[in-house]
Amino acid sequence: VPGFIYCLLGTTKQTTVGPTAVNSLMSFNYAGGTPYKAVTLAFFSGLIEIIAGIFNLGFLIQYISGPVISAFSSAVSIQVITSQVKGFLGIYFPGRGFIKVWVGIFKNI
Repeated sequence: VPGFIYCLLGTTKQTTVGPTAVNSLMSFNYAGGTPYKAVTLAFFSGLIEIIAGIFNLGFLIQYISGPVISAFSSAVSIQVITSQVKGFLGIYFPGRGFIKVWVGIFKNI
């Protein structure tokens, strides 16, 4: 949805077009595919954000340097590519994780 809104409205501070795919992947992994766990995770994440907003903790972002944010975005892109490459190539083998996936891909190509 944010990508669609971004296409229509252009640059706005309300749309997030950054490394949100990793949030989806992590939520899926932690929730284990069950809706009630996903709702609980979303509730507590929202609660933490509300508490941080009430206590004005946004200033802490200033202490995260540009290279750290850049490295995080690069790592997220590698993680997303790794999670999608098996399905993209149509290869099936057991195992998850960065090393297992890439070793399995090179063995099955």
